[in-house]
Amino acid sequence: MIKEILESKLTPAAEEVLDELIKDYRLQLLKEANKSASDITGEVREISVRDILDALQKMESFGTSKRAKFIERLFIMYAFLGMIMSLIGYIMNQFLLLPSYLPEILSLVGALLALFSLSAYYLNTKRVVSFDSLLSSKRDSTSDTNDYSMLFISKWRDIEILSREVISYLIGESNVGNMPIRDLLNNLLKFQIISQSDSKLYLKLLDKRNSLVHSKTVELSASEYSELESIADLIIKKLYNIKKGATSDP
Repeated sequence: MIKEILESKLTPAAEEVLDELIKDYRLQLLKEANKSASDITGEVREISVRDILDALQKMESFGTSKRAKFIERLFIMYAFLGMIMSLIGYIMNQFLLLPSYLPEILSLVGALLALFSLSAYYLNTKRVVSFDSLLSSKRDSTSDTNDYSMLFISKWRDIEILSREVISYLIGESNVGNMPIRDLLNNLLKFQIISQSDSKLYLKLLDKRNSLVHSKTVELSASEYSELESIADLIIKKLYNIKKGATSDP
């Protein structure tokens, strides 16, 4: 309701400009999300909610950094201006025949301006450094779990690639194409490549992979990764042996 009311007040030209800005922002967000997705998986098959949120955070952090630098430059400029005013006031007081209060006022105003600007610059720099330190400590505290998540996703990629290759040998590459992963699993069961118990482990890995890719908050601990790695290695070994046997047949 509010959206319709506000949009009804836009002029045609303003609506056109707004649409262009939204399209441009969407494109930049998608580019950053694409980078985030490729950073995690090595290749981009899909852009998840996690990637969009990561991209949004990066873009907001970049904008905040630019504003902070602009403010710092502004404070330095005013501090420099204040020092020049104080110097001019001193020179006027020493060498020009003017009422003494004029140079003194100019020097005082310049000194106060310089002092205020330098103090504001210091406080702003300290705030930015403190914020960066907070982000750094937060990043360090989660770096291990992020590493385990990426290691597991890499393991999963190996499973998916091997699954596609094995099924391609059995039914033809053209029939596999972009076959969903659950259909690949059904074919692995159909051709008795893996057992029912293996398929349950396969699904466990798939569910964990999906939760990691589609959620920004889910991470893996060392113990969780160790358990999942053992399962993944077991399935990878079975799939690799099947692939090796298929490629070695005359």
